Amino acid sequence: MFDLDDFIESFPDVFKNLDRIVEFCPIEKCPIKTETGMVIVKRGSVVPQAKEGQAEEYLKDLLDRKVIRKSTSQWRTPIRFIEKPNGGLRLVSNLMALNGAVKKDSYAIQTMREIYTTTQGCKWFTVIDLKEAYYYIENVESDK
Repeated sequence: MFDLDDFIESFPDVFKNLDRIVEFCPIEKCPIKTETGMVIVKRGSVVPQAKEGQAEEYLKDLLDRKVIRKSTSQWRTPIRFIEKPNGGLRLVSNLMALNGAVKKDSYAIQTMREIYTTTQGCKWFTVIDLKEAYYYIENVESDK
C-alpha cells in the first residue's frame, strides 16, 4: 500500500518547509471586486465535539503560518471540516453566496471542449500540483 508520509520523507528537498509561514508573492496584491452595498453574512456551523481539538489545531496552524488571520469583517461565511480518508481534516467552505457578490471578470476559463480541441495531436502533457498555492496570493487590505 502507498504511504504518503514515506513518499514525502524520501524526497526531503521537494517537500521541505510544508509548515513554514506563508510569504506572499510580491508581484501584485489581488483585489476582490464586489457589487456595491452587498455584504454576505451566513450563520456558522458546529464542529462535532469529537473533532474540536483537531479543528482548533488545524486553525492554529493556519494562523501560525499566517494563511489566515482573526477578522472583524462584517462578511461571514461558515467553514466546515470534512474528515479525509487518512483521518485528518480538510477545511471547506461554501462560497456560492460570496461568488454571487463578486463582479465577474472578462477572463473566462477554457471549457473542457476548448482544452480538448487545442490539445489535439499533442504527445506531451504535464500536471502541476498547486496545493495551497492560493495561500501565496495576497488580497488587498480592504478586501481581507
